[in-house]
Parts: sequence; structure tokens; C-alpha cells
Amino acid sequence: MVDVLEIMDALDIDNAMFAGHGWGARVAQGLAALYPEYVECLLSFGRYALTAPNKELLPPYSTSEAHWFEHLLNTSSAEKILEEDMERSARYLWAIWSPGWDATEREIAFAGVVKSFVTPDFVEIVLSAYMEKGGDPRLSDIQASLSERPKITVPHYNPSGRPRSTRVPGRCRQG
Repeated sequence: MVDVLEIMDALDIDNAMFAGHGWGARVAQGLAALYPEYVECLLSFGRYALTAPNKELLPPYSTSEAHWFEHLLNTSSAEKILEEDMERSARYLWAIWSPGWDATEREIAFAGVVKSFVTPDFVEIVLSAYMEKGGDPRLSDIQASLSERPKITVPHYNPSGRPRSTRVPGRCRQG
């Protein structure tokens, strides 16, 4: 999140529209919640994702089923799975999340994306995003603020559910 603010400042961008899904939704939601002056509006695909779920609350089974990979990535097997079987795991997720693509389209798209997974820090990045552990100590103030589950006050919309604002600005609606 901090790197996005630094880039915006370096490019002299006062505010912008943000859209995100998965990790991108976490970043965009965090910016909107903690730095609303930088966010004109937010388009967020997915649930409010700023903090880990409350372990005291039992989620609906449908939520657990949809987010099974988050549970898997919090197990002791996660690192081994990612290091030793990353491509097969990524291919499986890509297949179940592809929006009705036929097998040929899915394979062509996957071939272009899979290269981004073969980096020295891929496993560390994935585990730090999903494992419930301390995180980067340089970001402790931001993490503490996010743990309070701050409200998002900028105009925002969640197209995978109901609108999260009574007024969605035209620029957010147009995509």
C-alpha cells in the first residue's frame, strides 16, 4: 500500500480511481480506508478483505467452500505445496476461476501468466498475504490501523454483490 502512495506522489497524482480483486482488493480497500484523500472512488471485486476473519465466528459453509485455498495456505503444508507443486496448484486455481473459458483459451492465458509465479520471492509473498502471522514490522502502524476494520468512506461499489454506497459516482460506474 505504501508503495502505491509513493508512486502516486512521485508522479504527482493527487487521487485516482482504484479497482481490485483478491490481493488488489486488499490494497485498494486499505488505501480507501486509511488514505481516502488519494482515492476518488473504489471498485472492489470481493468481500471486505482488510483483516483476517474473526476465528471466534463460524463462517457460513458456502464462504468456507469458496475460500478453501485461504485455509490451505494457513497450514504447515502450504510452503511445501507452493515450493514443490506451484505450477500444478496455480493451474488448478486458474482452471476453477476461469470465467467459462474453453480449455484452449484457458491454457493460452495461463501460459502467459504462469511466468510471473516463477520468481525467487513468490512463495514468501503468497504466504505473507495469507498466513496469519506478524507481518513486516515496518508496517506495524498500518497493520494496527487495519486491524480496527476501518470504514471505507469514499464512494465505492462491489459489482459481485450489492452496492456498498448509496451514490456511485459516474466515473466509477463507467469503468
